[in-house]
Amino acid sequence: MVQLNRIHLFIPPTSRSSTYSIYFRFSH
Repeated sequence: MVQLNRIHLFIPPTSRSSTYSIYFRFSH
């Protein structure tokens, strides 16, 4: 799970902006 978070932080594409926001909220 940590790896996924790291990958998302490493490559935060604008296309996946929504997914990133949702993931961040879920992580919080």
